[in-house]
Formats: sequence, C-alpha cells, structure tokens
Amino acid sequence: MIPFAGMLTGVAMTVAAVWGIVQIVRIRTERTAPARELANDVAVLRDQVEALHQALVEMQDRMDFTERLLTQGRADSPGGA
Repeated sequence: MIPFAGMLTGVAMTVAAVWGIVQIVRIRTERTAPARELANDVAVLRDQVEALHQALVEMQDRMDFTERLLTQGRADSPGGA
C-alpha cells in the first residue's frame, strides 16, 4: 500500500509540475503574440514612411526643376528680372 501511495504522490507532483509549466508557456505566448503583431505593424509603417519619403524627394526634384525653368524663362524674356 505504501509503494502505491508513493507512486500516486509522484504522479500527482509530476502532473502539477507539468500543468504549471504549460501555464507559464501559455502566458508567455500570449504576451509575445501582440509583440509580434506590433513588430509587423511597425515594419509596414516603416515601408509606408520610406515610400512617402521617396515621393517627397521626387516632388522636391520636380519643384526645383520647375523653379529653374521659370527662372530661366524670366532671364530670357526682354524685360528680364
């Protein structure tokens, strides 16, 4: 009877330890899932910012070109500035 009680105690302790480990892993997984989602969101936002930056650079180049054309047109006109 005593060996049987010892075996049941050992099984109960093992089950409790495994259950505790499973709960810890579950809690850590729940914490890291939003972090992964946030990392993906940040990556998407970085891509969007890079695209906006590139569009701004292109727009500035076009504006500089237009300003040069306008300035050149004024200098070539008879009543030039």
